[in-house]
Amino acid sequence: MTRIFIASTIPGVVREAVGRAMHPLRDKLPEASWTKTETYHLTYAFLGDQEESRLPPVYEALEGRLAGTNGIAARFADAGFFPSMARPRVGWIALEPAELISSIAVEVRAALEECGVAFEAKPFTPHLTLVRPRTRWRARDCDRFAAATADIASREFRIESVSVFSSKLSPNGARHDELRRIPFTSEIGGQ
Repeated sequence: MTRIFIASTIPGVVREAVGRAMHPLRDKLPEASWTKTETYHLTYAFLGDQEESRLPPVYEALEGRLAGTNGIAARFADAGFFPSMARPRVGWIALEPAELISSIAVEVRAALEECGVAFEAKPFTPHLTLVRPRTRWRARDCDRFAAATADIASREFRIESVSVFSSKLSPNGARHDELRRIPFTSEIGGQ
């Protein structure tokens, strides 16, 4: 069994810029688990533990559903928190255009349903997870986090593919391995 999720990668130069913006916060905010820069991604569906033999039909369904999908000119927007700013358990930055990015999630999830593969059916919010507070964050901590993300808001990049990843957990954090990439066409949508 392998932990599987489906996501789009964030270009390296953009990941590095986000990581640089977040790094100074580590000593200024209460204890938290910060997402490693190299693992930043936009998750469409988390499948949990799956037999690898179930993946080839998933690849085929994704390729069919995403055929003709245009690349998206994406950008970062406002910071947010799950479940809320009053009880932050996850700090993130939104991605826009939300409607176009959400349409990819709809197709990914429909492909999984076609294959009869279960996934976490939480509502989809286009975002990049940056931090998981380990202790209670106050409103001023959330404000400080949001202010730091303002430095990267409006930073543009392209979403050009969806990938199926395996995730291996270890004491040093998760390691994500790309199992299959499904590229979009070369056109850029959302402009």
